[in-house]
Amino acid sequence: MGVSGTLKNLSENEKNIIYEIYNIKRSTFIPSVYGNKNLNDDWKKRITIIEVKDDYNLYITNEINRNIG
Repeated sequence: MGVSGTLKNLSENEKNIIYEIYNIKRSTFIPSVYGNKNLNDDWKKRITIIEVKDDYNLYITNEINRNIG
């Protein structure tokens, strides 16, 4: 059974819960089959702030249309 790679970053208290409550005695970490994300700061340029609630649906619709086109 596999679980999320975020388990590698658990705190000691969280690890103790996994080991003691769920009785997990061993674990192995392997690289993601999806590779590294190689994220950079470009995501900051794509953030849109929607100030008016009514504009939310319009923004989502426009994003869908932009990405399928």
